Amino acid sequence: MKLSSLPNDLLIYIFMIILKEYKYGWYPAPIGPVIPIAILLSQISSSTRRIVRAAPLLWTCIDSEVLTKPSYLHLYLELSRQCLLDISVTDVSNERGQFPIMMPLLAHASRWRRFHMWINTKADLRHFVIMLKHMRLQSLEQLDLTCWNEDDGDDELPHVEGSFLRGGTPCLQKISISNIKCLPLASHSLNRLILHNASYGSPLWSCAQFAEMLSKMPSLTCLEMTGPVVEIEEIPIRTIALPSLRSLTLIEDEPDTLDNRSLYHAGILALFTDAPLGSISLCGPLVGAFPSILEALRTKRLHFPHVTELYWDLLDESWEREDEEAFIQAFPRVEEEDRPF
Repeated sequence: MKLSSLPNDLLIYIFMIILKEYKYGWYPAPIGPVIPIAILLSQISSSTRRIVRAAPLLWTCIDSEVLTKPSYLHLYLELSRQCLLDISVTDVSNERGQFPIMMPLLAHASRWRRFHMWINTKADLRHFVIMLKHMRLQSLEQLDLTCWNEDDGDDELPHVEGSFLRGGTPCLQKISISNIKCLPLASHSLNRLILHNASYGSPLWSCAQFAEMLSKMPSLTCLEMTGPVVEIEEIPIRTIALPSLRSLTLIEDEPDTLDNRSLYHAGILALFTDAPLGSISLCGPLVGAFPSILEALRTKRLHFPHVTELYWDLLDESWEREDEEAFIQAFPRVEEEDRPF
């Protein structure tokens, strides 16, 4: 059967599957010039060219391949019409940095649905925050920002004060931030927050700053943190009121950094004792954190009456009888087979 004999709707459906597979699959780096997938599909034949160019959903994924040439980007922006855009900016820059390349996207900011960006330098991060400081992204649902700080000889974590997107993000549901100390102005619709500090130097925020930031996220249901996100010098007395928080995940992927942060995990857990958590996960090598967590259990600083799902990477630690009793009092709904002793 010839491709041209298939109904247009079926062809578009097939092309959407190809586009999705290309977007989420893994493929070796191509040899020679890179051509965006929608343009390749339009070049199969004269009939597919007409069909593809008339299907705006095939032109909504703007990635690094599209951003390699201004002509590609303008074609995608034109043929996607008013459809929402999924934007991924990685490995794209020129001698003036990343942002001159993506400037045409600003005129279509109201159509951004998902925005993912690897920011290369402190200068690029500052430009990004200034550019989006007062913008309103009315359709944005997901924001994923990572700053690798590739400045030669500069290992300090990029530091930019204040918030951005102050115009509002009424549809924002998920934020993922890596190695960046500033956040978009919180949205009441936000339900998932992922924070990652790969610097393993100073934490991103003080405990007070962190509490103030989260207090503006009443719909937050899932919080995930990797590395030293919050400065914890002692187990805090005040807790953070998050009426919708159901899941807390703490990830430690650098065991050597726990030497000076033995109170960290116990302190973070204490911050959320008043949240209606149903799931807690402590992942990674946490041997250095065990004594402070145990002490917090003994002194009744930790109490999670609603937690039924507990993943605790401390199975090799020794537990005294009174410690086991303190754990059961702190986690009364955790089943016996899920207890770490």
